[in-house]
Amino acid sequence: MAKYLGEALDTDVKYRTAAEIPFFQKQERRVLANCGLVDPCRIDHYVAQGGYRALARALTSMTPDQVIEEVLRSGLRGRGGAGFPTGRKWRFARDAAGRPKYGSIRIRQRKIHGFLAS
Repeated sequence: MAKYLGEALDTDVKYRTAAEIPFFQKQERRVLANCGLVDPCRIDHYVAQGGYRALARALTSMTPDQVIEEVLRSGLRGRGGAGFPTGRKWRFARDAAGRPKYGSIRIRQRKIHGFLAS
């Protein structure tokens, strides 16, 4: 097992962290910015990093229409083959006749499927 990253990269230079490698020094880590900082099994770690902040805002200081507009602006799309815009799906469900309205999510083999019904 390599003690230093340089050994793992088969170089004479010994790097202790990936951030020391020149290739990575000008890069900004975004998607995995919290990788290694947050224990994925501890929800308090996620909350401490700002997790659920958007959910709290949506539930406490936004109207349903504002939430739908925010989702529309985000460009979020479904994971199905058509990639249908989630905000449009929510708007259609909101505008459909009838009360009460129900939404459900089916989780199967690492895939999340959302369904809306009115």
